[in-house]
Amino acid sequence: MVMKMFRNTEKRDRRRAYLVCAYVGANGGGKTAAMVWDALPSLEAGRPVLSTVRILDYENPRQCDDEMCQENPDRFDHFMMRPTDAGREAMIRNQKRMALFGPNADLEHVEEVSTGVHRAPHPLWIPWVEWQQLLDMRFGEVLADEITGIAEARGSQTMPFAIINHLQQLRRADIPFRYTSPAWDRADLSLRQPTQTVTVCKGSWSTDAPQDGDMQRVIRARRMFKWRTYDAMELTELTEGKRTELTPEVKDRHWGPGSPAFAAYDTFAPVLTVGFVTESGRCHKCNGTRPTPKCSCAPRTYGAPEQAPDGAPARRRAAPSTDVPAVAGPAAGRRVLRVLGADAAP
Repeated sequence: MVMKMFRNTEKRDRRRAYLVCAYVGANGGGKTAAMVWDALPSLEAGRPVLSTVRILDYENPRQCDDEMCQENPDRFDHFMMRPTDAGREAMIRNQKRMALFGPNADLEHVEEVSTGVHRAPHPLWIPWVEWQQLLDMRFGEVLADEITGIAEARGSQTMPFAIINHLQQLRRADIPFRYTSPAWDRADLSLRQPTQTVTVCKGSWSTDAPQDGDMQRVIRARRMFKWRTYDAMELTELTEGKRTELTPEVKDRHWGPGSPAFAAYDTFAPVLTVGFVTESGRCHKCNGTRPTPKCSCAPRTYGAPEQAPDGAPARRRAAPSTDVPAVAGPAAGRRVLRVLGADAAP
C-alpha cells in the first residue's frame, strides 16, 4: 500500500499524456529520476529510448557484457576508474601548474586503477551523441538529461535550425521528448515553446551517498521526492511566487530506495554530449570558433538547390541587379557611390 502511494503509476500515466515535458529542479531534486520513471513504460512496451543518460537493464542487473562497449572502452567509460593516492597528489600538482602556466603547462600522468566495469545497458537504450539521430528517429522516446549542455538559453549556436523545426513537429511522429534542466528559464526558448508540462522536482530526507572507492562522497542522497507538474503554457517565469498562484495538474511523491527508476540509471555516471562545441559555438579550451564544414550532402537535401524532374540543371537564384538601389537615410550617398564605382564620385 505504501509503495503504491509513493510510486503511483496512475499519476505517471497522467504526465505521460503529454509529448514534450520538462523536469526542473536543483541537483539532488530527482529530476532525472522523474524523467526516467516516466519513460519506463516505453521500455516495457518495447519502444527504444534515445537518451543522453545511460539507461540500465533494471530487470536483469549485471556487469556490462556488451561487445561493442568492450571493444570501445573509452567511448562510454566502460571501466570505472579511480585515481590512486599517488594519482590524487599528481592531480593537485597539475592544478597548481595550470594556475601558474595556463593550458600549456607540463602536466604529470595521473595514475588510476580500475574498480570494475559499469552495469549493463538496457537492450532498448540508444546512446544519443549526434543531432542526426533525433532527425532519423521514427519510433520510440527521447530523453535529454541536463539540456543546458545542448540547448541553453544564452547560447546563440546551440541548436541547428533543422532540430528546432523538428522539435515543433514531434507530435506528428508520436515521439515523446523529455528533458531536464536546473531551471525553467535556462532551457532554450525554441525548446520551451513546444513544451507542454513542467514538473518541478524537490528531494528531501537526505542520507549518506555510496562511497566513491575509499572516499566518502560530499553530496548526500535524497530518499523522498516531491514532483509537481504544471501547464507550461501558463508559465512565463517559473518563480516561487508564480507556483503559489497556480494549481498543479499532478501532485506526486516518490520513494527512492528500491525504485525501478533509480535501478534504471546511474546518478553518478557522466551524461553524453550531443555535438562537439560549446553553447556559444566555440572551442571550450581556446575559445576559438570552430570552422564550418562544407556541405557534402547529395542534392534534394535540406538547403540544396532544387533539381528539375527531367534532369535539367538546378534552378538557381537570379544574379543580383546592378541597378542603383533606392536607399534612404544618411548612408544613401555612400551606398550609391559603392554601387556605381569610383567614376561616379564628383
